[in-house]
Amino acid sequence: MTNEATKRRGQVKVCGFTNPQQLRSAAALGIDLAGILLWEGSERAISNQQAKLMSAVAQDCGIGLVGVFVDEEPEQIRRCYEELGLTAAQLHGDESLELVTQLVERGLCIWKGIQMSPDFHPNQVRNYWQAGAHAVLLDAWHPRLRGGTGQQVDWQVAARLAAQGPLVLAGGLSAENVEQAVRMIRPFAVDASSALESSSGDKDMKKIQGYVRAAHRGLQQSAAAN
Repeated sequence: MTNEATKRRGQVKVCGFTNPQQLRSAAALGIDLAGILLWEGSERAISNQQAKLMSAVAQDCGIGLVGVFVDEEPEQIRRCYEELGLTAAQLHGDESLELVTQLVERGLCIWKGIQMSPDFHPNQVRNYWQAGAHAVLLDAWHPRLRGGTGQQVDWQVAARLAAQGPLVLAGGLSAENVEQAVRMIRPFAVDASSALESSSGDKDMKKIQGYVRAAHRGLQQSAAAN
């Protein structure tokens, strides 16, 4: 999937794949984007060899592959981006505005992940958009974890931001609530991980199927309301 595809609204992403066959099965269920953790600090982290297998499967299935990085060196991000043919690099640490601009200027499609921490301010999102981020992913806050917490963000704040620029909604999404989230927030994309697993990194295809179908219902209803 080319980076042009990342401009299309209403995409459905599942993050934290660790098994190439599960990625292939999820692609058949209709996901648009798959996320892989390229940060050693994650319990869902995969090796370089596994990442190459994931890249091959994603390309074969015609879906996008998003690599998740946390406070990684820019040259390493660029190298992985090119070697794996990533659709986007999702920066989920404390990366600066300057780093985002630097990577965008080098031709990378950048998603900047932001946790809705106690000191969160909407201007943080706007500043990353202005720095060139192609999308900002809004996730729930945790004092130690960088995502995959299963907790929800403030949907009202998310809806206001989604009306201003490309916002990826994450945090506690599942088949039970993603339809409502899509209708209310109208995000650029939705992203889920832990709620779609049997255990950490082990994706549950029934849960993914329900999540994809519910997200698509929400998208259809939003389109009909326009």
